[in-house]
Amino acid sequence: MNSFWLIILVSAVSMAGLGYYAWYYLPARIHHWHRQSLRSFARAIDLRAQGRLGPPETMAKAAVEIGKKFRLSARRLRRLELAVYLRDIGMVGVPYAVLNREGRRAMIEQITYNRHVEVGAAIVEQIPGLREIAPLVRDHHSSYVSQPNRPIEHHVLMALSDAYEMAGTLPMEQVIDHLKAHAGDLYHPQVAEAVIGHLQSQPSLMKTIMEQAAAL
Repeated sequence: MNSFWLIILVSAVSMAGLGYYAWYYLPARIHHWHRQSLRSFARAIDLRAQGRLGPPETMAKAAVEIGKKFRLSARRLRRLELAVYLRDIGMVGVPYAVLNREGRRAMIEQITYNRHVEVGAAIVEQIPGLREIAPLVRDHHSSYVSQPNRPIEHHVLMALSDAYEMAGTLPMEQVIDHLKAHAGDLYHPQVAEAVIGHLQSQPSLMKTIMEQAAAL
């Protein structure tokens, strides 16, 4: 009888170990490898855009913090974090002169620029293990009113993308005023509130973003 229960105990411990490895350790390690690889690529894209897109590491951390406030699962948080690094991968298809045009772009130039979300989503769909992030990439400039029922992480990515891009050239007060003015049309109301709270809790954030943009 003792041997029987010992076998049961060993089997249970082994199964628990395998479950931990398969459901927690391995996904966490794969996410770490993805994140390390994508960070460098995101920096390269931001460098090509002359720092206009916002520092990816800082934004990824903010996205996870805000996602936790909406009680996203670990899997959805990992997906949101990687989406920050991949969101503007489609910029590789935008000519340098169009991407960094000072002032208003011509109509055909704006159409070319706007296509970066579709180009980016098409690229991500071809990356094994990251295909589920493609909808986030495709939607990260879509307004709240156009797709109000999207998963909350889509709205978080959209609001943060806009806030961090504006933060490179505008004072914090103007960025916050923009988020407040467009909560309910461009931005999910609760997400806009969360992003504003994030910005207000870190008064030195805007200075950091502007300094990093100026250094590129």
